[in-house]
Formats: sequence, C-alpha cells, structure tokens
Amino acid sequence: MLVLLRVAVRFAFESVENQIAPHIGLKLLQKLRALDIEEWHTVLRNGGRADGKGGIAPRTIGHAHRALGKALRDATKNEIVIKNVAAIESAPKSTTRR
Repeated sequence: MLVLLRVAVRFAFESVENQIAPHIGLKLLQKLRALDIEEWHTVLRNGGRADGKGGIAPRTIGHAHRALGKALRDATKNEIVIKNVAAIESAPKSTTRR
C-alpha cells in the first residue's frame, strides 16, 4: 500500500512539475478562468511534452487536470479562490480503453 501511495504522490508531483507549472504556474489563481484551462489542454495536446517532441496523451492531460482540480478544490475550501475553474472545464476524454 505504501509503495502505491509513493507512486501516486510522485506522479502527482511530476504532473505539477511538467504539465501544470510551465503553462499556468505564473498566473494568479484568483485570475484563472475556465478559458485558461481549455487553452492549457490545447497546449498540452499539441506540444506539452517535456522534451518538446509533440503533445501528450489525453489520459495524461486528464491526470494533470485532476491534480490541478484537487489543488483548486483545496484552495476553494481554504478561501484562497472563490471557485474551482477546473471543475467548470472537463478534462479531455481518452480514446483508448484498458
């Protein structure tokens, strides 16, 4: 169980480090809009890889979206932001099934 938790925490951190911070990390949370989330999804889909060689999969974008959504839920709960804009804009649907 502890190993799975460590993997999940590491993946969440990598999502923040690679997909969230470089694209919307400089924007004030209070100024973040649903349109910014939609644009972020487009940027990740078209060129979001850390090595600069194209976009990332919808499933990976979904993971990053959920990490951002959790952070914004916590910020809303702690009255840092008024609303969770990640909840307004949904993550892209994955086209593949496991």
